[in-house]
Amino acid sequence: MFARFTDAARETVAHAARLAAGARPPAPRLTTGHLLLALAETRDETVPASLALDPAALRRRLGAGPGDRDLLATLGIDLDEVRRRAGASASLWRMTRSPFRPLRVEVAGPGVLVPLAGGARKVIEVAQHHARRRGALVEQSDLLRGLLADARDESLTHLRAEGVNPARLWRHLNDPHAA
Repeated sequence: MFARFTDAARETVAHAARLAAGARPPAPRLTTGHLLLALAETRDETVPASLALDPAALRRRLGAGPGDRDLLATLGIDLDEVRRRAGASASLWRMTRSPFRPLRVEVAGPGVLVPLAGGARKVIEVAQHHARRRGALVEQSDLLRGLLADARDESLTHLRAEGVNPARLWRHLNDPHAA
């Protein structure tokens, strides 16, 4: 499933899986909250600047605690450099759908296997739909569209609490020249 994702979008989903697996206690599923936090921490140029999230505040709101990057930085260790040297790039990650349980989607990487919660699976499906309509690979902006697609989702609650207007963000995603 990751074959149709850009490197940045693949890294976002892999980062969300690491967040879910690294939670204390480990999260049983990758949620939309994990995807939102991963998007805030790995944001690229396809995501509008109007998504101004403070990753540290979002971590506190989600109860995620300090990130690996912050903890290792206190010891003088650069997590990006460690991952680069270890070869732990997003290319080592896979997202698969179970042939026996078609609604079960899992993200697997070095030492991590996390199933997607229903809302996170919907985010991925909406992102893939938008990318197919454009005839392009799934980008981070498509993942954001997926997060915004369900008005009842927990991620919208977190966005609103951070002062982001989801309707304005949706308009900006669909027409970057809109005010």
